[in-house]
Amino acid sequence: MAGPGLRGRVCAALIGILATGCSGPDGHDGVPVPTAPRPGPLTSTAPSPPTTVPATPPAPGAVYLAAVELAPEDPYPGGQIVLIVNGTGGSVDPRCWTVRSQASGRSARVLVDKPLARGAYLRLLPEVVLFDSEDAVSLLDAGGHVLDRTPVLADRAGDDRLWSREATGPWAFVRGFHLPDQVADGRLVAAPGPC
Repeated sequence: MAGPGLRGRVCAALIGILATGCSGPDGHDGVPVPTAPRPGPLTSTAPSPPTTVPATPPAPGAVYLAAVELAPEDPYPGGQIVLIVNGTGGSVDPRCWTVRSQASGRSARVLVDKPLARGAYLRLLPEVVLFDSEDAVSLLDAGGHVLDRTPVLADRAGDDRLWSREATGPWAFVRGFHLPDQVADGRLVAAPGPC
């Protein structure tokens, strides 16, 4: 009758053989080792959104939309972004302007501390989730006139990419967007208030 020490050594030897797949130093030892098939690349049945969307260039001397983040990495409401540019010859006061989602019909009022200087960018962070993952964004002045509008853009990834307008007009889905030097920050508030 074998003692517990011998039984332990036999079990350890068997576990070692099983762990190595019963192969010797050459990897075979005449015993075929079954291998599991390697999985193929992951595929998605959902179509990928386009990486560029044609659009007309911004009008010279206009305030226009320069970038939109629909589905940020951080799903917190402040993760969505709208970037506008003052392309006019002077400063503009964007207070009482609104940004509107075409998909949901939700809109939010621009809240800033001071007018936007000529050539400056304004980064607006919504306090609520404003946009859907497939949306067109409009910028309206205090009188409700459309200053600029994006085409329908799609972002379902929730990553570090956002939609950016190229100088020639098309919108591109880009990674590593760099803000220019002259950037002011503002908020987009859903609650109506006096202007």
